[in-house]
Amino acid sequence: MRTRRLKGALGLTLALQTGACGFHAYSPPSGWSRASHVATAAPGEALLGAAVHGGGGVFGPELAGGELSFRRGLSQLVELDGDAGWIQITDQPRRPVFRGIMTGRIGIRGRFARDLPHLAWLASVGGGGHVGGGFLAPEVGLQAGWENPWRTPWVRASAFLSQPLGARPVDLAGESDAGPRVETPLATVGLRLGAGLSLRWVDFPVRLHLAVHMVHLARFDGPTDTVSHAGLGLEYRLGR
Repeated sequence: MRTRRLKGALGLTLALQTGACGFHAYSPPSGWSRASHVATAAPGEALLGAAVHGGGGVFGPELAGGELSFRRGLSQLVELDGDAGWIQITDQPRRPVFRGIMTGRIGIRGRFARDLPHLAWLASVGGGGHVGGGFLAPEVGLQAGWENPWRTPWVRASAFLSQPLGARPVDLAGESDAGPRVETPLATVGLRLGAGLSLRWVDFPVRLHLAVHMVHLARFDGPTDTVSHAGLGLEYRLGR
């Protein structure tokens, strides 16, 4: 069976280095930056966003990417949100290979009560594709922060399941391997932890989001790894 050579950490199916065990093929989450303040959009209000992010070095592979997002208020407590993104593995492979992961996601986010603006819940489903096939990834979580008009610090935690679709074998052999080492992406569960700061100047319709995230991955057959990255995003309020 034909396989595709894949060297480096994330390796399109999130092939991460695990010390003596080498690289493993993970099924990735849908999206990476997740930068937003706690408050939901007002009913009928629409916001468009763009973000860039990157990471690597200490925790996980070298990567870079970006995404476009939207949010629209459905009620006083609930909003619809979604994004489409791209992430590129920047580690140099031994020979040219497609090293991108394309993702898309749609979800809802809401507050528990009108008089509790500092805590929100979130639920989404997303998916995408890469050299090792496609994937479907639902995610649920919580976000807390000190919501105010100008500076909102926040933290968030969520859990996801990533199920491969049409998984194809990939060759994860590195420079030190004597021959091919083939793996196929397997179902992966993950925990995403993030913290950030959202900034707004008076009534200016643009908000700046700064965020750092760590994503812990665990494959159903045992291997685990962690990816870290930081992001910068802008969000523009279109009005109601």
